[in-house]
Amino acid sequence: MKLFKKPKSKFYWYDFTVRGRRYRGSTQETKSVRALQIASLKLASVMERTDPLPTKPAVLQEFADRFLDWVNDSRLEEKTRKFYRNGWRLLKCTSVAMLRVDQTVAAEISLRKVQSAGRAHLPNLLKSGGAFNGSPVRKSTSRCIKAPRTSPPGESPGT
Repeated sequence: MKLFKKPKSKFYWYDFTVRGRRYRGSTQETKSVRALQIASLKLASVMERTDPLPTKPAVLQEFADRFLDWVNDSRLEEKTRKFYRNGWRLLKCTSVAMLRVDQTVAAEISLRKVQSAGRAHLPNLLKSGGAFNGSPVRKSTSRCIKAPRTSPPGESPGT
């Protein structure tokens, strides 16, 4: 932990890093002994709120078995079960299934930005190898459902 004074400030400032995250700020104290106590309390507070064993968030694919067990064991309507199973079947064919859980929200947001801009929708995004959060989406494989072939307006599908 670093305790220092900024050139144009009468207060002491602290600066420390816990599990890769930086914390810095003013102690609002002008005496070094009290400033050190305030900074130590701040460090202790941060240490209490963080997990002592840092772990990477799990990959979405790892939750598939647990999720599908829940779908089968819960009291859901049959159509809802089919909807959830089919949703996972389609999702596992994309690179989203290999994202960490904390990245899936960012992927959803970037997909919605693309959709709201009117430039593409999911089947076209999958077919063209679009990207989620900078990583390309895998194209459909034989195990996965293929995106329907679309033709430009004014042309018939067979030409």
